Amino acid sequence: EDEKEVAKIIPTPTIKRAADTVIYTMGTSKLVINGTNFRPKEMELMFDPPLVKDQDYILSVKSSTSMVLTRTTNTKWRDEPGPLKLRRINTGAGALRIDPAFGGIVVAEVQADLGAHGVTVESTPDEKMYQSQGSLIIIGEGFNETKNTLRFANGLRGKGVNYTTTEHSKTQLKL
Repeated sequence: EDEKEVAKIIPTPTIKRAADTVIYTMGTSKLVINGTNFRPKEMELMFDPPLVKDQDYILSVKSSTSMVLTRTTNTKWRDEPGPLKLRRINTGAGALRIDPAFGGIVVAEVQADLGAHGVTVESTPDEKMYQSQGSLIIIGEGFNETKNTLRFANGLRGKGVNYTTTEHSKTQLKL
C-alpha cells in the first residue's frame, strides 16, 4: 500500500472568556488564560491591544488547558484601562480567529494601577524564615490601625486561609 500523509490534524484550541478577571496595568505580573488544546511548543497569540511575546510577556503553557503570561519588567498590559482581548491563537495550524464578531475574546479587564494612598512597605529581601515559623512582621508607614487588606504576589490569602493579621499599627503589621 502506498500510504501518503496528506495533513496533520491538530485539535482546535478554545479560550475561556474571563471578562471578570481584573488585572492592573503594571501592578499585576501574571495572567492565567484557560481553554483547551494548548500546545507547549508552538503557541502564538495575537492580542488587542497588541502585546509582543518575549518582549512584553513570557508565555508558559502549563497544560493543555492552562497558560500563564508573565509581564516583563517595565511593560504594561495596556496603556489605558480597558479589556485585553485575545484575537487569534496559533497552536500549529495557522492563526485561528477567536470570537471574530466581537474582535476577540476578553481574557482580562485591565484597570489603572492602584495609587499607594500614602502607604509604603519596606523591602526586606534578606529576611528569611521557614514556613512553620509562627509570625512575620511587615514594616512600613501609613498602615490602618484596625484593618489592612494585603495582596501578595504569590497569591497568599488572609482571613485565616494562609495567615491572620494579629496586630496593626501605623508602622507595622504582624501576621
